[in-house]
Formats: sequence, C-alpha cells, structure tokens
Amino acid sequence: MATFLGYSNFSGKNGDKFSADLLYDIIEKNIAGNYYIVRLYGYIRSWGYSGSGKYASFYINGVDSGGFSSISVNQYSQVAVRDVAVYGDSLGRCTLDWSLSVSTTWTLGSASASGSIQLDTIPRVSTITATDGKIESAISININRASNDFLHQLRYSFGSLSGVIAQGVSNSYGWTIPSSFYTQIPNAKNGQGVIYCDTYYGSTLIGTSSCVLNIGTDEAKCKPTVTATIEDTNTTAINLTGDKNKLIKFISNPKITITATAKNNSSIASRSVSCADGKSGSGTTITLSKVESGNFTVSATDSRGYVTSITINKTLINYLTLTLNPTFSRPSPTTGEVKLKYNGNFFNGSLGSVANTLIIKYRYKESTSSTWSSYTTLSPSKSGNTYSQEISLGTNFSYQKAYDFEIVATDKLNTVTQNAHVLEGIPMLALFKAMIEMFGIEAFSISDDGTTLIINGNIKISGSNKLLKNL
Repeated sequence: MATFLGYSNFSGKNGDKFSADLLYDIIEKNIAGNYYIVRLYGYIRSWGYSGSGKYASFYINGVDSGGFSSISVNQYSQVAVRDVAVYGDSLGRCTLDWSLSVSTTWTLGSASASGSIQLDTIPRVSTITATDGKIESAISININRASNDFLHQLRYSFGSLSGVIAQGVSNSYGWTIPSSFYTQIPNAKNGQGVIYCDTYYGSTLIGTSSCVLNIGTDEAKCKPTVTATIEDTNTTAINLTGDKNKLIKFISNPKITITATAKNNSSIASRSVSCADGKSGSGTTITLSKVESGNFTVSATDSRGYVTSITINKTLINYLTLTLNPTFSRPSPTTGEVKLKYNGNFFNGSLGSVANTLIIKYRYKESTSSTWSSYTTLSPSKSGNTYSQEISLGTNFSYQKAYDFEIVATDKLNTVTQNAHVLEGIPMLALFKAMIEMFGIEAFSISDDGTTLIINGNIKISGSNKLLKNL
C-alpha cells in the first residue's frame, strides 16, 4: 500500500472541495548502489462536487507524469505516476524531496505542494576496532557491521609491510601479529600500524573503514643475551694465585670480554661492566685496574632499549695493603744509642699458590756522607694482619753527629720505604777545656793565652746590680 506524502487544495471556485495528493512506494532498495527506487503516485480527490474541462497535466517533481480532463463526484483516483532514484550519502542517509503541481484552465484553478521525508538509512561501511597487541601474540579485531548481509576483508599495513589478514569475515576475527613486524621497528619497542576493513555486499565493495593498531614488542622475547669472561691480566698476581680466574684485592687488573646477541632484528647498542667497588667501563673488552671486589655486573643494551644484566662472582683474595709506620729516636741527648719503634698492616695469609711473606730491613748513614751501611733485617712480632717491634739499633751513633735512616717493608706484592733523620745530641750544658756550651751553643770561651774570658753574644743585665770594678 502506498504511503501518503502530501496534498494541496485547488485555488479556484469550490477549490476546497477538490485536492491533488501525492503518495509513494519503495520499489527497490539497492544496498550496493546506495540508492532507493521510489514510485510516486498522483491522485485527484473530490468531496460532493464534480468538474470537467481541457486536459490538465499532473507534474510530479517538475515532470509531466499524467493528467485528467474531468473529475466525478467523490472521486479518488490515480492520474499520474513517476519513478525516481533517491541516492544516499556516504553514511547511507536518503532524503526524498517531492513536489506536485496541477494547473487547470477551468474555474477550478491550480494546486501545488512540496516537501521532503527521510527514508530508512541504507546500510553502509562496517566499522572496526582492534585490541592493542604484541608481535607474535594474538589480538581481537571486532567488526560493527551495518547489515547482517555484509562480509568483510581485513587487511593491514605496518611500515613498509602490507597484506591480507582474512576474507569473508562477519563479526570478529582473532589474529596473531606476524614476526615479520619486527623488521619495521628495529630501534623502538612500539609502533603503530593500520587495519583496514573492506565491506562487501555479495561481490560489491560497499566501502572501507580503518583503525589504528598499537603494536608492541615483548621484552622477554626481545631482550638480548649476554655472557662474559673475566680473567686477571696482572702477571704478578697470576703467578701468586696460580689461577687467572682468581683476583687479588687492590692488585688484580681483570679483563672483561663481553659477548652479546641481539634478537628479533634489533642490534646491540652498548656493552658495559661495573664492579661492586665502583669501577666500571664500556665496550666489548674492558680492563679494570686494581679492583677491590670480585662481584661484577655485566650488561648489554639493544637498539630498542632492552637491557639484559648478569652477575658474575669471582674468587677474591682479600689482600691487605702493606703499611709501615716507623719512629727513630735517641733515648737521651748525649747518648750514642738510637732506638726504633715501628708497626704496620700486612696480609698474613695465602695468596693462592704461595703464602704471603713479610721482610723488614733498615740501613743508615751519617747525614754528611753518601755511603750507606748494609741492610739489617729485623724480626717483627705478628698478630693477625698487623706487625710491630721496638728495638735498640745500638750505641755507635755519636751524639755529635746526625744520621739518616731508611727502613723498608716488603711482601710478595708491595714494598714500602720510609726515611727518617736523627739529629745530633744537644746537652743542656757541656764543659770543655777552652769552652762552655749551653743547649749546643758556644756561650763562653778562653783566649789562647788563657788570660781572657770571652763572652759570645750580647749581655743583658736586669734588676739591681753593683759593679765592684769598672769594666
């Protein structure tokens, strides 16, 4: 049954008893073409009156689509018909614009009317969404289709890659992001691609929609592998430990060789090592100097920024740095004796293949001489990692002379040398045949003929004094 659109009474004599009406039917709904075929019908209606005259055309949407030359009492009949195509917009929205126009030469006059109505929306392109995902993992592609008659082709693009995901998809699809996507983000953890949805009605392409796909990489699958060898390069230390895989604290210079392998089209950006003592370095081969710990962290960073770190613990011999603190002194100003007191720290244990040893020796010379005595070896007392001794070096050191001393401490790895100077002895008062010394200064002397007392320096007299004889 046709649907009423609108009408108009005539403008002439008894025109309100007559009307021109317009109705329509949907003849075709073409989803693929995005249009309707609408049939418009022109009717003449009368209420208790009749009329006749020259043939009058009935225009539908401006086109002569039929007509009449007479109207009977209470007539309601079709006098014109026309088919029109109504095209939808990109969303399938269709608007039917209509008009009717009749003009008679009778006293009935003319009638006209126009308007528009919205037809049902023609189903158009389906829309899609996709969950974010990681390469080699599954995601869900969800399709919101406008018609149950639609099927879809899904496609992707990512960097320089593109391809078909699936065809004949109805509502949703599970897809595993291919490993080839790694090639497009060798220097990034994440990237963006596009999924396209081609909507088909039968074999006709209705249109295409798309959505952004956020693509990530899985750290567990992508981070690099790293291994390292750590070996001492200090030959002295190696000879003492008997093993280049053992380290001596403060002595060893370990060489760290790092092997790293990148994954999934990334590359190795850097390699580094850090020792627990704070020393560190970067590169494929690193040598650290005089390490104080056997704990090392070796790391490799790839071009995506993923880092793999491993910990390597090497055997560390806890060597104690050799020290020496000596004191040389005269027990009294006018004695020929010199005493020595010294102490220090040393590593009192095994260095691996040999035990550490401690040798203390000293030598001396008169300060004005360039000739040293032979070394004399001492025998300190040891307690744990310390040593000490107090000893008299003899009484043959004239108090009237100054002496230079050198004391040397040696273990398997280090030698410490300390130097000291012992001044000549200075008595408070010394009496000689022709001189008196006070605190080492010649205060009085007697002339060669023995008749005159000579006072060296100025005389200062204070207080009340009386001269018994003029000077």
